[in-house]
Amino acid sequence: STVSVPLKKKLEIIRETIESVFNDQLLESVFQDQKLYTFDSLRKLVMSIMQAPSLRINAENFEKLFLIICMSIKCQMCRVLTRGDFFLYIENQINDVILIAQSLTQFEETIDILENARAMSNKYYENITNSEVNRIRYSILNLFRNTQSPVYVLIEDG
Repeated sequence: STVSVPLKKKLEIIRETIESVFNDQLLESVFQDQKLYTFDSLRKLVMSIMQAPSLRINAENFEKLFLIICMSIKCQMCRVLTRGDFFLYIENQINDVILIAQSLTQFEETIDILENARAMSNKYYENITNSEVNRIRYSILNLFRNTQSPVYVLIEDG
């Protein structure tokens, strides 16, 4: 079953989610040389992002959301074959979030957060080669190799 959420609350959730996912501290920790996150580390990272006050996701719904996120990343990484594909993937992700953010009443601040994320990403990956893109791609696909989302997770209950 679905719950009717007032528009004001929906916009608050969108804003808080964007601010949680694209905050400077998180991005600075992501855009540094490091080993690939383990599956458990990724789960903890996503769980910490979802702790924003207006989100309040219970454990069962978190698991469903986490599986959807993993499957989405896995599917999209299958399409990334070159440096150009990699940058297009990042651009498309940020542009999609910007389109969502434009529904906010004070979206200029949120757009600034997203543009900062774009700049940090472009700076960090500016010299990436096709070989490095493929190493990242295969590492991500390997990380998610056993991740399968049951069909019921992707279908609305009822």
